[in-house]
Amino acid sequence: MKAPRPGSFLLLVCTTMIAQGQEGAQWGNMIFRPDVSLTAAHDSRAITLPDNTYDEDFYMEAAAGLSIQNLPAKYNLSGRGIFGVRYYDDNQGNLSHFYNLVAAIGVTNEDALQWGLSADVARTLDYSTSYDPDTGQRPDPILTDEESTRFTAEGHIGYDQRLTDKMSLLPAYSLRHYHQEFQTAEPAEWQTHQASLQLRRRQSEKIIYTLGGYYTLQDNDDENGYIGTLMLGMEGRLSEKTTWLAEGGYAMADYEISGSDQGFVSNFQATWQATEKISTYVFGGTDFVPGYDTSPATWVYRLGYGAGWQIIEKLGLQGSVVHDYREEIGNGGASDKDRLFADISARYSFTGRLYAGLGARYVKDEKVPNQQVYSIVAGYTY
Repeated sequence: MKAPRPGSFLLLVCTTMIAQGQEGAQWGNMIFRPDVSLTAAHDSRAITLPDNTYDEDFYMEAAAGLSIQNLPAKYNLSGRGIFGVRYYDDNQGNLSHFYNLVAAIGVTNEDALQWGLSADVARTLDYSTSYDPDTGQRPDPILTDEESTRFTAEGHIGYDQRLTDKMSLLPAYSLRHYHQEFQTAEPAEWQTHQASLQLRRRQSEKIIYTLGGYYTLQDNDDENGYIGTLMLGMEGRLSEKTTWLAEGGYAMADYEISGSDQGFVSNFQATWQATEKISTYVFGGTDFVPGYDTSPATWVYRLGYGAGWQIIEKLGLQGSVVHDYREEIGNGGASDKDRLFADISARYSFTGRLYAGLGARYVKDEKVPNQQVYSIVAGYTY
């Protein structure tokens, strides 16, 4: 892995580029926003013991980060870097660090030639189930509560060939590389190649119908898998406050060791700005995920939903729930995993940059006891 200090390095660079009178610091056509935070928390599963049981503990975290975004242009460039350390109270020998560095570049959706590149390097200390309703980011394919390092790189290219005023054909290709290392299991690594052909019909300014065929190769050290999928979909904007996408279809998968399977697959997401102060979202779907550490491939079913409420100008409340169910192919349910993640947080902004908040998290999975985390955080964003 790379040297684990991207967040602090970017923060140091940014201090030489500060432009006053706006959010963040502008240098050329880029906007930089450094931030720092302090967190105090109690975790019912803070430390994993040698016998695979847990020890609760209180810990402190300090983190520094930086976000970058270019001004409106033909190409969109964005990035986020963070580095932090965690210090435990009772288990003082367990000083842990974490980091995450994300970067993405692509063209605007108005172009006929569509392409994008992104990469993510991270060291995590807990489950990672964040979801961004604006970009559709989902939880990672592998969910683990132990320390792990992860690297992902993705690229896609497509061409929106207009056939008529309402019809277009979009051939595309995408590649994803995934690598994750654990403390107690062998590394997981695979590449996913996907070639697709999608027919799109713009029914109106608010609705688009889609019909797509997809052929996917999952290249894994343990086994390879081939997946063919046919999906019907709809997407659009019901109003200025509501966006949605829904796809459903049938997929057939054939893995060298896990065997063959077939069934219904889906993908959906929607956002609703109910009022000026209340927003909601929902997402979910079904798909195949390769196995790792000699485990078979799995069906993954996800359902997530959340809401935000700006109670007053300076006080906001957010909550989210993610259901994650995994069913091994050809195993008859013997090793299925059913997980639930629930988060709620409140944040008060003293100024436009200084804030404090409270948070609570609940995790129900195949391990005992269920995880409960209560935290208080203070931060500053330039």
